[in-house]
Amino acid sequence: MELEMKQIRELVHLIDSSSIAKLSIVTEKYEIKIDKNAAKPEPKYVPYPAEAVQTAQTAPAPDEPITILPETRAAQKAGNYITSPVVGTFYASPAPGKPPLVSVGSKVKKGDAVCIIETMKVMNEIQSQFDGEIAEILAQNDKLVEFGQQLFRVV
Repeated sequence: MELEMKQIRELVHLIDSSSIAKLSIVTEKYEIKIDKNAAKPEPKYVPYPAEAVQTAQTAPAPDEPITILPETRAAQKAGNYITSPVVGTFYASPAPGKPPLVSVGSKVKKGDAVCIIETMKVMNEIQSQFDGEIAEILAQNDKLVEFGQQLFRVV
């Protein structure tokens, strides 16, 4: 039995709305552990230029607001961004030797497949959350992407 990302999300939603606190599914191909009481991991990807990132020594206390430098906002181009929902290897095409799912200038609709991210030997099809045109591809084929990393800019 192989689960797709949509099925995993539905499973997480069902567990979240139930009284079950922990669930573990182990097969030959993958292992899924869901623990409602586990601390939520912080995303490691920071979508701002390195000079705008604060170090732990200068970071504000958790209750203080974080100020984003004006030049950081300007660096963010207009449009919607499709981000990675998982950590894994980015693939532009569905299989080696096949054409990419999208390229700059491709028209996409909400739900269209835009890339594949391999995580723990599972191929996850990433879908567009927006209607529009691919203006930029921000990830490199066959390279690691982080959770929350911007993959595509859609205008």
